[in-house]
Amino acid sequence: MTQSPTAAEARYRMLETIRVFAAEGCAGEPALRDAHARYFLRLAERAEPYLRGRDQLPWLARLDADRDDLDAAMGLLTATDPAAALRLMATLTWFRRLRGLHGEQLPQARALLAAVGDEPPGGPTEEYALCLMNSVAGRGDDPGEAARVARAVALMRSLDRPLRLPFTVVVWSLTGGPLLAADEQVRVQVGEEPWGHALLDLGLAYQELYAGRATAAEASFARSLEGFRATGDRWGMANCLDPLALFADGRGDHARAIELLDEGLAYVRELEAPEEIADLLRSRATVLLHRGDAEEAAAHFTRSAALARTAGVPDKVAGARRGLGDVARLSGDTTHARVHYESGLELCTATWFSTSETVRLLVGLGLTAATEGQVETAREWFEQARTPALESFDVLALADLADALASVAPRPERAAELLGAAAGLRGTVLLGDPDVVRTLNDVRARLSAQAYDTAFERGRSRRSAAVGEPPAVGEPRGSVGGR
Repeated sequence: MTQSPTAAEARYRMLETIRVFAAEGCAGEPALRDAHARYFLRLAERAEPYLRGRDQLPWLARLDADRDDLDAAMGLLTATDPAAALRLMATLTWFRRLRGLHGEQLPQARALLAAVGDEPPGGPTEEYALCLMNSVAGRGDDPGEAARVARAVALMRSLDRPLRLPFTVVVWSLTGGPLLAADEQVRVQVGEEPWGHALLDLGLAYQELYAGRATAAEASFARSLEGFRATGDRWGMANCLDPLALFADGRGDHARAIELLDEGLAYVRELEAPEEIADLLRSRATVLLHRGDAEEAAAHFTRSAALARTAGVPDKVAGARRGLGDVARLSGDTTHARVHYESGLELCTATWFSTSETVRLLVGLGLTAATEGQVETAREWFEQARTPALESFDVLALADLADALASVAPRPERAAELLGAAAGLRGTVLLGDPDVVRTLNDVRARLSAQAYDTAFERGRSRRSAAVGEPPAVGEPRGSVGGR
């Protein structure tokens, strides 16, 4: 039996009928079509500032309701006024990022680039740079993508004034790599708005994190969180709470980590932002696994993978599959662990953040082999991971490799040195990670306190050099753990 529509549904259907009728009526009226496009350009520009503050929810809903009209306006302006189309696409970029609609924007961006040509109208603009960034899928299967990224980077580096859309620097960082830093140019570009200052602290925090300065990174994330709290921006608060939770997890304070992640998840669920929900679910799953809740962790990783797939982010699907591999491995199911890690490797793309994910998946395969007693096979996997880890911008991936190498090192002194290198690279020891704690306890049991401390400090001081050095005299050259 078919139910009658509610009053709200009936109204929606009537409005949709009117919209279609009006669209057909405007088809032969250029002036009406142009007025329609200009109206929705103004609406998008009116909404944009509110998407970065406490009023973002109703404005996201408003843009959601008008997506068909906004798309129609984009199509018309691309054909008739590419400069205005650049404004509309740029203005809608943050909305589409929050809603996980980047995939829908790709064909629009590429069509607009074809209409505009190789040079931005009227000189270098952030709108043109954003269009270039929005044309990047990040799958590694587009031969022209690298050139477009390079053009976007060059344009961004040429802009020495406050940006009309300060979120541009976030998209720039996501597209071209960890470029967002608190240098003088970026300070000028984000302007004097409180949101921009909070964003600067967030960029500085990641620079400190990837440099292995954990204490400074955590302090910057905390400052950024307070800045975003003042603006009411849920995206900003969630993106600070996630790394702050992982710092707590690293200290073994799993309860505090869960508390922070739950606050962040509440924000991104209000935003209905699939990619950010996937990120925080993956982090929460990691904490759950570290505290021993394998079944719940697996459910979180599975949900994270599904959301990342919906958002069209294969590298984050790979990260969730790695998490499922960790669950299986730590539960003793090495067969399924291997399946998850290998499927994750297949999903990794040719993007800047894929390198560190690839390293961690290779490490997972090595740890799986070690769990099965296949130490030489484990070392071979770690050898595969070593080159990309040394080349990666992310010293945390190299730190993860160092911890893994320590678990199969042929001498306890070398294991302690590698543990020290990991701590030096990361800026801290991961006391909440069961893999690291198991290795640390094993090595400590095999050495005197003085010998352990001496080797550990030697590794800490040498950091990446300790991970990448050649084997010592008398150690087998096939032994990665002896490196």
